[in-house]
Amino acid sequence: MDTTFLAKFRRGTPEECWEWRACVDARGYGRYQGDRAHRAAWQMANGTIPRGLCVCHKCDNRRCVNPQHLFLGTLADNNRDRHEKGRDGFAPRASEANGMAKLSEADVAEIRRLKAAGRYGIQRKLAQRVAVSEATISLIVNGTRWAGGVLSL
Repeated sequence: MDTTFLAKFRRGTPEECWEWRACVDARGYGRYQGDRAHRAAWQMANGTIPRGLCVCHKCDNRRCVNPQHLFLGTLADNNRDRHEKGRDGFAPRASEANGMAKLSEADVAEIRRLKAAGRYGIQRKLAQRVAVSEATISLIVNGTRWAGGVLSL
């Protein structure tokens, strides 16, 4: 792997996800030199991706670039894997299981705790603290929804 790529994530053990810390696209995938970062990682570790195949995540973490967490599959394989993991949009998932979530469950619990304790009397301060909109804070605090716009279940 080239040094520019290596600087954009922290390498852990082979079992751990190596989370991409640079540019991310609207779907939550890391971006590197015009491609998705996990595809670049797979190619650096294994060579060219054969035509017609996708690079899929065993770990189901869109930011993961650990080559040991990646595998090749057809589009049908990728769609089947995504469906089995509940990430195809047919069964919306609340919390961190939603690939579009911007906050973790811990973030949401902290927002609710701080609001309940009255430490942050206005939503603007909470929103700035966790880099989401005031409307999102309101929906979180009221229990209607949280990160990614997914209804709480």
